Amino acid sequence: MNIAIISGNLASDPELKDAGGKKVCEFRVATNSYSGTGQDRKEYTVFHNIVAWERLAETCSEYLSKGRKVTINGSINNRSWDKDDGTKGYKSEIRAKEIDFGPRNDAQNGSSPRDDDFDFDDL
Repeated sequence: MNIAIISGNLASDPELKDAGGKKVCEFRVATNSYSGTGQDRKEYTVFHNIVAWERLAETCSEYLSKGRKVTINGSINNRSWDKDDGTKGYKSEIRAKEIDFGPRNDAQNGSSPRDDDFDFDDL
């Protein structure tokens, strides 16, 4: 079973692109992890590459911005490509299937009613 669930903050603004006639949105999410115990306990940040497609991509582009809290349900995807210099490039990413938008960080814009409970089933 290929299931990924992460909860963290956007580390970059979403970038909406056209990929062969399909909308795709890419962004990064930062999560915090811990290792060690007691005085040796250390916190570190892990960055996750996120990809959303079609209507979900458009919604992410419209409503998300750097710093926004999100919880993402999806699957892990590994891809490769040939770089311009002839070497192979590799990337692991989470292909988003559902995104729960957390509270807005942008107080000056206010928040739309129940902004954090956006339901993709209504699309």
